[in-house]
Amino acid sequence: AYRRQHRGSDPAALHPVRNRDRAVESIKKIWGVTPRTTTDYREMLSWKDIDAVIVATPNNVHAEYSIAAANRGKHVLCEKPLAMNAGQAGSLK
Repeated sequence: AYRRQHRGSDPAALHPVRNRDRAVESIKKIWGVTPRTTTDYREMLSWKDIDAVIVATPNNVHAEYSIAAANRGKHVLCEKPLAMNAGQAGSLK
């Protein structure tokens, strides 16, 4: 459904995988694109063609990843909780 609605776009996602080669082959087969891969979220945030990120990681890194993405000018959608405590929440300004 997503592909039909957004034909010509290049959907990007960061997913933890056990077997990167198998995941790449699966994405090629299903989506018809060859994904870029990285093990470092900071590298992904440096890619100029990434406009937005969804932070759906373990709670303890939500603030770190969201702040890093925002500092790189990315739109951020973060699942709850955005921060683990009031101190982290205050650093989101």
